[in-house]
Amino acid sequence: MATKTERIISYLPSTFRAVPRTTATYSVADAFGTELLQAENTLAALMSAHWVDHADRAAEFITDLACIASLYGLVPQGAPPPADPAAHQTACRPVFSSEESVEEFREHLKRYVRTFLEGTVTVQGILRVAAEALGLHIADDYDRLDAWWTRDDDALVTVESSGGDAARLLLGVEAATVAGTAARAARLAGKADLSGGVDLSGGATLRVKVDAAAPVDIDLAAALPESSVGEIEQIMKAINGALGQAVAAHDGRRLMLTSPTMGPGSRLEVGIVEDDAAPALLDLSPRMFHGSAATAAQVVGK
Repeated sequence: MATKTERIISYLPSTFRAVPRTTATYSVADAFGTELLQAENTLAALMSAHWVDHADRAAEFITDLACIASLYGLVPQGAPPPADPAAHQTACRPVFSSEESVEEFREHLKRYVRTFLEGTVTVQGILRVAAEALGLHIADDYDRLDAWWTRDDDALVTVESSGGDAARLLLGVEAATVAGTAARAARLAGKADLSGGVDLSGGATLRVKVDAAAPVDIDLAAALPESSVGEIEQIMKAINGALGQAVAAHDGRRLMLTSPTMGPGSRLEVGIVEDDAAPALLDLSPRMFHGSAATAAQVVGK
């Protein structure tokens, strides 16, 4: 798929088309193309933030979902209180630490809102409120409830184990319910603190392979025309512009790479390349070593 820059270049007369890419014409077009790409990605993210099924998709922290939940007075379990004691507990703010992951909180929010919409004063509503308070998942549909008014008679039935159940002997429990987790995207979080900028004089090329696409060598030096020290925002934009999709993100300190694909087909690789920027950006150990050139025996007089 053609990038925004390539589309801009394609509209120019053939005499103005930039060959090679280092020409001034390409540089000017690339500046606008990168901004258009970022604007398109930002617009898509903004539109997704309005839908509970798409907000914070593949994100590490709960941000947009927290804003939706604040409309109902709900915060993620274990979320720290706001830094300002005067701020309301349900203020719309990102949650960087909680007992629930993004997908767990998405499910929690949908159950919580459903209880609001369908009522809390019915048998079903009371069970849901109790389950919410205890942090339980229950089968609360009426067709799955053993309600007395749906029985043929109102006799109470007590069920006792016959003693033949081997669950306690084999597993140590009478009964257990285990649920899997939702599919996640491949993700690489750097350990280096880039809040004060990063010096790329020791290496300014990052090789990234996303899913089944071919590896892309990203020249970060081109994004830093005046200095070898880059800001984390510049680095993020350069990576996303070269890959043509929003793969890189940051939390103000660390650089994070996330595949746009969910599930087992999701894949991220940071390859070995000359002039490698991975150690400085992601704190990855050097993966390429060079020997020194051969020299002749030499005695230097003092």
